[in-house]
Amino acid sequence: MGIIWLVYRFSHMKVLDRFVCSKKIMLVWLLFISYVIVVIETAFFSREPGSRKQVSLKLLETWGNTFQMHAYFLENIIMFIPFGILLPVLFRHMRKMKYCVATGFGCSCLIEAVQFITQRGFLQVDDVVTNTAGALAGWLIWCLMGRFWEVKGVRHLNY
Repeated sequence: MGIIWLVYRFSHMKVLDRFVCSKKIMLVWLLFISYVIVVIETAFFSREPGSRKQVSLKLLETWGNTFQMHAYFLENIIMFIPFGILLPVLFRHMRKMKYCVATGFGCSCLIEAVQFITQRGFLQVDDVVTNTAGALAGWLIWCLMGRFWEVKGVRHLNY
């Protein structure tokens, strides 16, 4: 609730005299913050601490033979698609594929490291690869969306 109030509050005032945040960009920020909260909840707080202590460095091990294992594999790709779509909208330098995908890779590595340290998830190379593939897929979707229509009135924030 506090996040919604902050977005509302900032949408009605100048932020740093250099630019004014439009309501559209504030909506994108709200979506991005909500997305980050969902990822944190899914990756960490949906599991008991100390419940997972394994490390898997075998590539494509999580694909498995069951429908559920396939679903987990695809879920990791889908989980980072919004990342690849929203980052280029919010940050101009993320419009270059290498920066957006590298940031997705770094965030995925960070998630895996924290899961390993807190023992709230398996440390798996597959998760990093599939999350990075999801960030790439999201970036490609963002590129395709940009070719079909132009988002007017959105000023990109540069810090």
